[in-house]
Amino acid sequence: MLSPETLGLVAQEPLGAAPVGRHAPLFTLRGHSAAVQCVALHRSRDLALSGDAEGSLRLWQLRQRRELACLVAHGGEALLQARFLRAPDGAEGVLSQGRDGKVKIWLLETLLDGAAAAAAAPLRELDTGAQHFCKALCADWQEDTIEREADGNDCHPGRNPFLVVTPSFELSTALLWDLRAPRPVQRYVPPVTGGATVDLQDFSSGTAGREALDGEVGEKSPAEVSVDSNKTGGMLMAMAFANHRFDGDAMLLTGHEDGILRWFDMRTARCCMAVTTAEKQPRGNASAGSMARAEAHTDEAVDELPMGKQPILAVAADERGGQCAVGTAGADVLIMRTDLKKFRAKERRRIRMGKAGCGCAVLCDDRVLALGGWDARVRLFRWQDVSEICVLDGHSDSIYGASVRCQYRLRPSFTADEEHSVLPSDFICASASKDGRIVIWDASLGRVP
Repeated sequence: MLSPETLGLVAQEPLGAAPVGRHAPLFTLRGHSAAVQCVALHRSRDLALSGDAEGSLRLWQLRQRRELACLVAHGGEALLQARFLRAPDGAEGVLSQGRDGKVKIWLLETLLDGAAAAAAAPLRELDTGAQHFCKALCADWQEDTIEREADGNDCHPGRNPFLVVTPSFELSTALLWDLRAPRPVQRYVPPVTGGATVDLQDFSSGTAGREALDGEVGEKSPAEVSVDSNKTGGMLMAMAFANHRFDGDAMLLTGHEDGILRWFDMRTARCCMAVTTAEKQPRGNASAGSMARAEAHTDEAVDELPMGKQPILAVAADERGGQCAVGTAGADVLIMRTDLKKFRAKERRRIRMGKAGCGCAVLCDDRVLALGGWDARVRLFRWQDVSEICVLDGHSDSIYGASVRCQYRLRPSFTADEEHSVLPSDFICASASKDGRIVIWDASLGRVP
């Protein structure tokens, strides 16, 4: 497992001794000549991925603090996302997403061979047509992932490790791909403002219809399709899985440029709830900002509620669907409690960043939330009570990406409440910044007992 010990580093202070606040990084990875847009830590191996604004995808060995491979993955276009995942053949893979409108899947073992990496060809290429800034979403590589359905019909990320969600050439729309299938298996389209419910749009006509799933999805290329996405909502900016436990009804949480959050049923593509992050005006005894505004979606279209002006830049949600974090271009990050059975959302807390702008929000194992800000700091919080663990201050410019990996020294069994309240014994954080550096932290030095 990834820990300070496996990296050849031993903490100088006992766990819990460091006060909440800033502390020094373990080390810095240098090699990028442009802003680093993303970083990902492997769950069980001492490996990291990163991608920058000049299009280079790099694989790092953390114990030796060296670069293993570097390739221009998307023809020199900026990289938005890099993740470890399960490749279509079941082996360990790497996902890269570029501003060229493509998502590529690479074989990790090929990239580990530094000499062959530069000439490596992707195993799979997804032509999304998206050229905006929303990052693709996938389940992390795990050795024990359970595969229930091999026919590609399971749209649940907790059961199907081959699922990838990407933005689309339609600016407000998300696409769900199964890496074993040739075309998207589902599309998530915000309901038409003031119009009828849109469960699934036909590519050519823009009308609702389940028949699109059976034949139309993916039959036409992006160049052959013309849909006015301005009729269906603001540009898609951020995505997260929600309520994605193995036995739950998985949701896709999407954040949009117009400040609206939407929850989609991943199987049916139905928009179940829409929430605005704008403060609610006081009424009666209610205080301003006490409740996030929400509307349930049943047989009618989701109402478009009065919005705040701040675009949503980052979202994170837990696997039980009970809480989510929303970062915007403003100075506050909103923590909301959600009830996806009753379609309710209530504000729990607002976290004030040091400067307007949240570059990323990452949740690890429903225990640790990492918020990367435009103030060049990463803030870590205990997810259960949203208490601050520490502030990581080692960059000179905006944070664009972060990754957290946890190691546990657990007792033999835990109650349901203890399972998500116990912090990891050790956890490593990686942060990527506009300053061109990747910083690795031993975040357990500042953990809350």
